[in-house]
Amino acid sequence: MKHTKWSIDDIELTRQQLNLLQKRLEDYSGAKKLGVAFFQSIVNGLKNRLIKKSPVSGSNSNTAIEFKSKNPDFKPYQIRLKAPIGVELPKILHVIPYFVTGGSQQLIVDIIEGLSGEYVHEVALMAVVPQQGYVGVPIHDCSGIRDPAVFAARLQQIKPDIVHVHYYGQWPHFFWHWYHVIFQGAAAYGRPVVENCNIPYMPYYQAGIARYVYVSEYARDTYGVRHMPNQVIYPGSNFTIFHRANTSPDPDTIGMVYRMDGDKINNRAMEPFIKVMQKRPQTKVLIVGGGEQLELFQQQVELAGLNAQFTFTGYVAYEKLADLYRRLAIFVAPVYSESFGQVTPFAMNMGIPVAAYNVGALEEILANTEVLAPGEDAEALSDIIVGLLNDPAKRERIGAFNKARANELFTVETMVEAYRQLYHSVR
Repeated sequence: MKHTKWSIDDIELTRQQLNLLQKRLEDYSGAKKLGVAFFQSIVNGLKNRLIKKSPVSGSNSNTAIEFKSKNPDFKPYQIRLKAPIGVELPKILHVIPYFVTGGSQQLIVDIIEGLSGEYVHEVALMAVVPQQGYVGVPIHDCSGIRDPAVFAARLQQIKPDIVHVHYYGQWPHFFWHWYHVIFQGAAAYGRPVVENCNIPYMPYYQAGIARYVYVSEYARDTYGVRHMPNQVIYPGSNFTIFHRANTSPDPDTIGMVYRMDGDKINNRAMEPFIKVMQKRPQTKVLIVGGGEQLELFQQQVELAGLNAQFTFTGYVAYEKLADLYRRLAIFVAPVYSESFGQVTPFAMNMGIPVAAYNVGALEEILANTEVLAPGEDAEALSDIIVGLLNDPAKRERIGAFNKARANELFTVETMVEAYRQLYHSVR
């Protein structure tokens, strides 16, 4: 599939310019060309602004109590490890800011569960937070690391054979700065580094990275660095959990499952649902997930006078997700940005039609333009949803197509085998 919205040449030029700017800033700092005091004042000012925006600031104990009160049904997922094949196994260190419930984190968990008999897996985090989504493997808290040499020293203690960085940093946000330290420290450590590029954004470029792994052709073609060791591996889904289980959906219920922190959905995500309710009042809406935008969405629904038709679950345990999906006649993806989106294949394998904005990789995943509306065109998306709700035969046809496509491309077994081969090739 070709993506022609962006010129690859323009993207490559912009990337090179940003990398050059990064190098010059570092060179200026080292050579004191800006003056140490002046340069440090700029850096400190940026850091202070970013820290204020960081979601890990504040009292951890108070945050934990507040999170539990808002999400009483949530519990972390227990990672299931296989018996090791050998006595001394090579070690993979997965690096990611948070281990909360989410697509990038679930990808790590699926790799761990699939390859735990062949590799020891540990996880390094920017912060350990109250809403920790997964437990069962060693966790290394790297929240205080601001110097690449310190991270390199930590790696000497952990002794991973491969450092697998799951990247979703955007310059100049605080995530990017942490990742910058991580990549520089990993380079100094000297073992192979794999970079998973999990968001629709340019990767962190560094000479010597063994493999850049993109979660879709869209992400690779749009943001990948040309002439680098690039590879596409679709995130796999555990379809032993996400299946219909001989149940029938409520023909009037639609919904979505997303973390509401602004990375994929924005403050307009409720618009298509509200418009569907206005056109088809008997419809019910199930909104699964939590985050900083949840209260805003609840207020929007209340202002529309539709509280009775909407259910907001907040965060829920991973094991409960499949039962919530089984209630849906249609899964809605009202995203403004998407490099893959594992919640979509979950729905697909359950034979659920997915209606979405045509952004990012969704056309590649769904391969069906009749369920896609122009980005942020809530009117058009609501019309697609209403049309599907009123046409059970069409829902059945699209659902069967989705299930077949998911089983062909998006199984966890296919993904795990791809990462098995990848790890073997870079060691």
